[in-house]
Amino acid sequence: MLLFKPHKLLSALALLVAAFPAISAPFPTCPSEAFLTQGKPAVLYSVSLTTGTYDLLKEMDTVNKLNGMGFNYSDGYLYAWFYEQQTLARIHADYSIEPLQLQPALNLQYYIGDIAVTDNAQYIYRKNGANGGLWRIALDPVSTDYLQPQQIVTAQELYLNIFDMAFHPSDGFIYSVDNIGRLYRISPANGVASLVANVGQTGTFGAVYFDVDGRLYISRNNDGYIFRIVIDSANPTAEFFSYGPASSNNDGARCALAPVEEPTTPTMDFGDAPATYGTKLSDNGARHIINQALYLGESVDAENRAFLAPSESDDTKDLQDDEDGVQFVTELARGESAVIEVTTVGDGLLSIWLDSNRNGIFEPSEAVIADRAVTTGNPFLSFTVSEAASLGATWMRVRLHNTAGLTAIGLANEGEVEDYPVNINLPSTKTEYYPSSSGVVTLAYEDQWPSRGDYDMNDLIVYYRTSITSDNDEVGLVRQIQVEGEIAAVGAAFHSGFAVSIPGLKTVDVNAADVSLLINGEAPEAIEFGNTVAFMPLQGIPGQLQQDALFEIVRDVWTAVAPGEGCAFHRTENGCGESEAATFILTIPISGEVPASQIGKGVFNPFAFATNGYTRTSIFKDELGAIVPPGDGLEIHLKNHPPSWRGDNELLGRSSDRSIPSSLSTSNPITYQTQAGLPWAIEIAGRWCYPSEYQDLTLAYPDFVTFVASDGQLGADWFRMSNAGNHPQKGEAGYIFQKDNTISSGCAQ
Repeated sequence: MLLFKPHKLLSALALLVAAFPAISAPFPTCPSEAFLTQGKPAVLYSVSLTTGTYDLLKEMDTVNKLNGMGFNYSDGYLYAWFYEQQTLARIHADYSIEPLQLQPALNLQYYIGDIAVTDNAQYIYRKNGANGGLWRIALDPVSTDYLQPQQIVTAQELYLNIFDMAFHPSDGFIYSVDNIGRLYRISPANGVASLVANVGQTGTFGAVYFDVDGRLYISRNNDGYIFRIVIDSANPTAEFFSYGPASSNNDGARCALAPVEEPTTPTMDFGDAPATYGTKLSDNGARHIINQALYLGESVDAENRAFLAPSESDDTKDLQDDEDGVQFVTELARGESAVIEVTTVGDGLLSIWLDSNRNGIFEPSEAVIADRAVTTGNPFLSFTVSEAASLGATWMRVRLHNTAGLTAIGLANEGEVEDYPVNINLPSTKTEYYPSSSGVVTLAYEDQWPSRGDYDMNDLIVYYRTSITSDNDEVGLVRQIQVEGEIAAVGAAFHSGFAVSIPGLKTVDVNAADVSLLINGEAPEAIEFGNTVAFMPLQGIPGQLQQDALFEIVRDVWTAVAPGEGCAFHRTENGCGESEAATFILTIPISGEVPASQIGKGVFNPFAFATNGYTRTSIFKDELGAIVPPGDGLEIHLKNHPPSWRGDNELLGRSSDRSIPSSLSTSNPITYQTQAGLPWAIEIAGRWCYPSEYQDLTLAYPDFVTFVASDGQLGADWFRMSNAGNHPQKGEAGYIFQKDNTISSGCAQ
């Protein structure tokens, strides 16, 4: 604690000048966006209103305080009331202090003041004392009243419980906010104060600033919070803007003609909703100071401004979109409960706003989740869409933070903000996604089945998502099923296709004529009897009631992807294959009355199969010993999933396969696993960093064996890069296919 030491007043001007030499060196430009002085001895800070951060400018050579500070655009100096000498002082570019000789001396301490933008005069105020009230001190050396205080109004005539004041950059009035939140406009000509509004915040506002656009900033002493007031609005309100240093003694000044600028260094995260939602800095947009300890999704990237939809987006600056923290498990429907999955890193609070009336503003009443405590993980959260919600496209804002009561706009000192375009629909239908509306699982297949082979589990890599749209009533009749994703990699010399069987869906209930399949955005073609025809995804004969509907997505994956020049495989060797995977969207309209409860939800039953006409291994021979194509009856499914109705059950249990065909008639079939219980196909959450060519999965990810042996009770995160092993084989440089080679979309870390 600093002890106050009384300073002996110097009576002689010569001694005063000797103690405080005047070095006429003004600031060449306004030295900071905003200033803050605190304490005794006085300490001067530079303040960023954008971030609330502050930097030490100078520990001033004083014993007591500096107060009532302002920057003079007329001469380039800072001025402040100098408590040690009870006089006004000029502060030079080297932060030396030059006390000024006022005539007459006022012999009183003034803790409120500012400099007029065009008047070249300091105005000071005190609410009590014989020399209290509002005073003007001319600062122009050639004026006849230079340094001669002129009282405008007495303390009895103007009694305001204020602690700082600021000149408006253009209207010529002084403004301040008192301790109970009343905003006053004060005339510097006659000292008349007019009540403008109650701004809704209370406290000691020891630092008051304007920006060049006429927005007022007030800094509260006890917590350092900085609020912004748009004084010419219909209802001027103090909205939280940023953080500052707390202090029992606070005084502020600002270069009133300077804008509040975007930071030059990207250190913050902004939203990207349209500007009306409070996204830009000039609108006190939602923004977070990044500290990499609290964020949504897989990552958060730094920005120095907001990238606004629709003309811009978050990923335009660096081709990376970090809006990945929320997945929509269900659609948003008026009056209905919506379910989302949120990926969070760190301990914090989650707040979400949905613009349900679609007026382009996140209103306080539109908060659907407020200050929900979360920890690192993937919580599923639900909220109810308003019964009065307007139907159509709108926006949702998600903020992960540690500030209770955080609004949809303004600064947070950590965390992340993500904005999502969404649709509000009628409650007549609902859509359930797996794993979520924008998330995927990775399906990985070993095509050496039923031989163990190299077990690199990269022969077919598919990123995969499903959805079921059904009536939103008690019966829940299914209206549409969709399967979409990417053929991400092919590390196989064999020719294989990819298909999905949907448990509980019979072909008679499918509107076969309207089934749609797009590969890379186009309808695929097939060759039949030498002619090019449309590819028909639905297999079998419509009307066969006892079968699960089977849909081929691609008959030969090598027709959808290419290995690349000089390569044998697609994206399982460094530099091999296009940078983009082959996308697919299979849309299945349902014409029959199929309750959602009848359909097997989730991943369904996706599988790889042998393309007709191509041989595989010596296991498949005819009676004469010749190797023959096994045909599309050869299927490779997830562990303990049944073959489709097209699968050849006689192939089960050969070589290294431990499938038991007789178990297919039970509710717990034993299928598609090795003698050691390892699967021939696996499903992994997210985009997986799969092994490169010839790298055995059990070596690349050692915990995988533990996971399988324990039936998933141990090693549940075996698939993450942090748990990868280091067992290169056959001279390969790496054992895991890395993001910095050809997979740029990210994978489990």
